[in-house]
Parts: sequence; structure tokens; C-alpha cells
Amino acid sequence: MLMVFGIAVEWAWNRPSSLRDCLAGFLFYFGAELVGAICVLTWWYTTGIPEGAWPRSLFLVECLSLLVLSEVSWYWLHRWGHTRQGWPWHRWHHVPDRYGVWLTPIGHPVFVVMAVVSRVIPGLALGASPEAYAVVGIFQMGISTVGHYNVDAGRWLSRIVVTPALHRWHHAPGARVNYGLSLTLWDQVFRTYYLPRREAARLGVKDQGPGEYEISDQLLDPFRRGVG
Repeated sequence: MLMVFGIAVEWAWNRPSSLRDCLAGFLFYFGAELVGAICVLTWWYTTGIPEGAWPRSLFLVECLSLLVLSEVSWYWLHRWGHTRQGWPWHRWHHVPDRYGVWLTPIGHPVFVVMAVVSRVIPGLALGASPEAYAVVGIFQMGISTVGHYNVDAGRWLSRIVVTPALHRWHHAPGARVNYGLSLTLWDQVFRTYYLPRREAARLGVKDQGPGEYEISDQLLDPFRRGVG
């Protein structure tokens, strides 16, 4: 629903994504969600669905704890994705030189699995319940989706959550800033928060070449570049 709403917002803002981009985004959105669900359900099936170690009276604290820890886990995975070793797996998400809500789920399947695992592990350490996973997961994906809207908005909220104005700078060529998934807490703690008054003019990757949008090429790209 947020992707559909985002497309409407982009059209109203006079920055619409192309039909091809939108269709690709929807395809990868459902694909990424399916991969994530399979990973979590497989884990729970083999280890047993967790009962949850937190009393119901502390459900809000449980959710906030899971959110903060899963965000720091994602932060460091995402930051690794911008190193020499991790970039081949994460580069695909940055290839498009146009911003839009359709970008949210675009990424190499291997990195998608890493992202899911990075957010599941903190919950296992906390003894989080499936309900807490659901609440935090919906919040994170919701904010992340809105953060990819092609609008220069939300600056006043950027000190708390990821906004389009903030995350657009993460997609500037060679950027090493704004790694948060839904919160900007860890970017501020580790000094990678960056939001100037102007809007990022260029997007994409420095070494962009022809045929960069071809799915088959992107799937094989990490192996051609040399993994690790």
C-alpha cells in the first residue's frame, strides 16, 4: 500500500517514476518479502517458534529494544555493503540514476538475505516474540519505503527517522553517509549523518556502464567483480 501511495505522491509532486521502474519495483518488492519470510519461517521451523521471554506488560519496551538493536545491526551491515568487500553485493541498489519508491526493494538476493538475518539475530538474543518482530518489521519497512519517495520532504523529521530528503544523499555517487534503515540514531552516534540544505543533484554509481539495468547482469555482477 505504501508503494502505491508513494507512486501517487510522486505524481502529485511532479516527479513520477516510469511505468517500467514501478513494475520492476513491485516485482522485487514481493520477491524480497518472500525471501525474507522463507528465511525466518525456515529458522523457526528448525529451531521452534520462540515463545518470547518478555512479559506482555513490557511489550512496548520489547519492541523499542528490538528496533534499536536491529537498527544497529543493519547499520553495520549496510556500512559493510559500502566497503570493497561488500560493495559487489550491495551495488545493485545504487545503480539506478533516478530516485523513486520503486527503489526500496531493489537489491541482490544475497544481500537481501543478509539484511533479513541482520534484523533477526538481535531478536533471538533478546528473546523477542513473533509479535514484536511483526511490529518492528512493519515499522522499518514502512519508513524505508517512504524514505525512497522521490520528493524533497521530511527534513524536520530527519533527526529521528529516515526521510526522502535525507536518504536521497545516500544514493549520491560515492556517498558514505546515512546508512540507517528507519532510524537516524546510529548515523548520528557514528557521525555518518549528512543533510545539507540543498538536494543531491546526481544519483547512481561512479562506474556506471551500459546495460546496468539488466537483471541477469546484476545477478552475476558480484562474481565478475570478484567476491571479497
